Amino acid sequence: MSDNSPKLKRFANPKEFTKSWYLLGKSKSLKPGNCELKKIFDKQFVVFRTESGVVHVMEARCPHMGAMLGAGEVVGECIRCPFHHWEFDGEGECTKVPYLDEPPARAKVKSYPVKEVYGGIWFFYGDEPLYPLPHFENLAKNNRTVLGPRRELVFHPHLIYPNTVDFNHWWAVHGIIVDRSSDFESVNKYQTQIELFGRLVDKPQTLSQKTFKFFRKTKFHWKASSFGGNVFLAEMILPIQFKFMLTYLPKIDGGCEVQTIYFFENSHWLKRVTGISLLTTIWKAFFVTLLFYDDMKIMNTIEFQTNFTKEDKLIGKWIQHVQQLDYVEK
Repeated sequence: MSDNSPKLKRFANPKEFTKSWYLLGKSKSLKPGNCELKKIFDKQFVVFRTESGVVHVMEARCPHMGAMLGAGEVVGECIRCPFHHWEFDGEGECTKVPYLDEPPARAKVKSYPVKEVYGGIWFFYGDEPLYPLPHFENLAKNNRTVLGPRRELVFHPHLIYPNTVDFNHWWAVHGIIVDRSSDFESVNKYQTQIELFGRLVDKPQTLSQKTFKFFRKTKFHWKASSFGGNVFLAEMILPIQFKFMLTYLPKIDGGCEVQTIYFFENSHWLKRVTGISLLTTIWKAFFVTLLFYDDMKIMNTIEFQTNFTKEDKLIGKWIQHVQQLDYVEK
């Protein structure tokens, strides 16, 4: 074992949160004129959709006396505090105090950048986005996205991506031998990428291996990218072709919430019947679930250590990448 195992400070630390894009929920669940109170990380946030349909995310406490804005109501393009009816716009500026000629200059709530894409509501945990919201290049014009069910995991999201660069894990758990790969590299401060090429083993043992036996003579080709330490894009070219995104919301207890977003092209004949490629979605969702099924049995009981060998150097590079990300100051 190596004596140069990385020293962990921010990696998989439930008290540290990266400045990154986080998926809050499905767009269709928040109707115009509605607001929701959400506890994210170690804070309370209010998410509201104005009557014109624009979504905003702000810290949940009114700066007047600390009442919960999420217990108030949306009035036009503002949210109104339930305690004294102070109103705040989407930028957090106080626009009205019923009993004052002008709102106090200091009356402001911290707001966050928001985007609606892939059927979800995203916010950037920081003053301004440090990088664009992650996306796949060259998606087909008829591409559709489907959000899978939201699930809770008991381990930190930083422990997910190392499985991608852990080649010995690929054959031991999934029955895939990685013959070669591109360099695991940091594209910039916030993004990493890698590309794998491999083949399937002959003696399947785990559930994923037993299922992949139907593709026994097919090669394996996989691309993966990470953004901000909590959003992962993956593309499998072989044995079947599909794209998906995993987005994680860390929790202060050390676990996280994960949501899978599937990307696919509409099947024209099925679209006429159902409106979306339902069978395609089910097929791809099955493979994503399969890939993680055997992993989860291990990860749910892991107590992560860094007693690395020389074969684990790419995991060390991932940890170094996560350590140098920008984190929200306390």
